[in-house]
Amino acid sequence: MGFRILDVGPATISVGGSAEQFQDIFGVALEGKKKEVFDGEEAEYFDVEEDGEEMAGALGDWAEGVTPVVPPEFHTESPLSPIAEPHSDAYHYFTVPDEVATILRATRVHRNGITGSKVEVAMPDTGFYEHEFYERRGYRTRSTILGPGASNPSQDNYGHGTGEAANIFAAAPDAQLIPVKMGNDAVGIQQGLQSESRHHHEQLGLVR
Repeated sequence: MGFRILDVGPATISVGGSAEQFQDIFGVALEGKKKEVFDGEEAEYFDVEEDGEEMAGALGDWAEGVTPVVPPEFHTESPLSPIAEPHSDAYHYFTVPDEVATILRATRVHRNGITGSKVEVAMPDTGFYEHEFYERRGYRTRSTILGPGASNPSQDNYGHGTGEAANIFAAAPDAQLIPVKMGNDAVGIQQGLQSESRHHHEQLGLVR
């Protein structure tokens, strides 16, 4: 079909190609859209009105659904990673894990032996990077699962997911984290998608 295979995950295959390819193969019209991903930051992307299962009919029994990649929306943007030493001019940060656990009143629960053991927590975000913060504390993480359109499971270009994961372990230090990476690293969530849109390229996820 001429698409480029970007990544193969346990449930999805991410591919890329031109908007013309997408429209010709799946018989749909692409509509250019914009979405705010951070305050004041927009990403351009293509979308379709058709149902993903109907579009998958062009692939026979090979896929159950097809979906163009929609840029994720990130909340609570922070100028610093919560696992970095805060700058003196920054607003107050709770340290992790200690202060976050205290403010959540999780330390009382921890003293009673409830620490999240045998609990798995899936967190959709920008991905997860194996930062030494987690290794030093012995926190348990599984391999990153890729959402539709995502690639490079070992990378977190924004750092948002890597930082937010610390809050999970502050509340449940013995839990096991399952990072789910949303968005797209192959061309970049913001700049790359804008560039690809300008050149009439489209990415999509195929649900197996």
